[in-house]
Amino acid sequence: MPMDTSAPRGNGATGAESAGTAGTAGTGPVEPAHSDRTETDTASSGDHPGRARLDVAVLIAAHNRRDLTVAAVSRLFELASARATAHWQVRVVLTDDGSTDGTSQAVAALGLRVSIVEGHGDWFWARSMAEAWRAVQGTPDLIVWLNDDVLLADDALVRLDEWHARQPEAVLVGQLRDIVTGEWAFGGRERVGRSVVRHRPAIATDTPIDVEMIHGNVVVIPRVVAERVGPIDGGFSHGTADFDYGLRVAAAGFRNLVLPGYLGEIATNPTVRARSMRESLRFYEHRLGFPYGDRKRLLRRHGGRSWPLQLAMPYVAVLLGYRPETRLPYAHSSSATETDRGPDPAGSVQV
Repeated sequence: MPMDTSAPRGNGATGAESAGTAGTAGTGPVEPAHSDRTETDTASSGDHPGRARLDVAVLIAAHNRRDLTVAAVSRLFELASARATAHWQVRVVLTDDGSTDGTSQAVAALGLRVSIVEGHGDWFWARSMAEAWRAVQGTPDLIVWLNDDVLLADDALVRLDEWHARQPEAVLVGQLRDIVTGEWAFGGRERVGRSVVRHRPAIATDTPIDVEMIHGNVVVIPRVVAERVGPIDGGFSHGTADFDYGLRVAAAGFRNLVLPGYLGEIATNPTVRARSMRESLRFYEHRLGFPYGDRKRLLRRHGGRSWPLQLAMPYVAVLLGYRPETRLPYAHSSSATETDRGPDPAGSVQV
């Protein structure tokens, strides 16, 4: 849900809602850290000498984007087979949420290490990712979120591996650029004040930066964080689950580090502004937008004592003449095409 002062999206691991304000992630310099793995847990010289083997479970949610999904999965395994990241033992759990274009069959035909969870067509991103997480076997060293329309850069896994070695207990957030314009598209976001419904892009240029809110397009979650924070919250309608997860990570005392540069490319939709009060409310309340139920779920967890006021604020603004912007695929039409179902389906409603 990119927005200049926008609506949140997040990820949560619990079904129950809890009130409270998220803690603030550290903002000091990023210092190298060291893994506590033993020598017997390292890769053989035929892989990557001296590097610990990592069991990496990659979670992908897909819906009717067969060619893009096949390209994303193929690219992932291509990069994982390189010598520099041969110690990454990658497996994919892909939720196909009721695709009618043969997505799951095409992915299965690749013959790669992919498990497929079949959805019902109404799970959308948050529930699909939660079901994929639930289907993961064992306790992987890393949980990776990868959106099904991301084309990873040549050095994406190498850079993620290097930063994980330096910061083994940090959540790593990859930035993506628009495949057409080359401009920043997704990554991290920072609050405007203390609100969780008004925020703006937080762009890492030369060094990693700490954020509380993250886009879930390319995210690496270490085992220690997954065990403490839990899985993504499938109770959100769609995309707010990644914003929630970043806030929960920060509240648990871990860091969300946005890595400098770009780890891949993605296509985005043009920005459109609502033309009326009715259309403004439709932008907000569409399932691919930032509906009331998701807003309330997020604010009760992370909005502090002022959460009821923050809940009402966007609607009051609309009554006073504010017209939100969106990059959602349905724009001015009466319904969404529902092919763009990523954690941020090309950009949610700005608040």
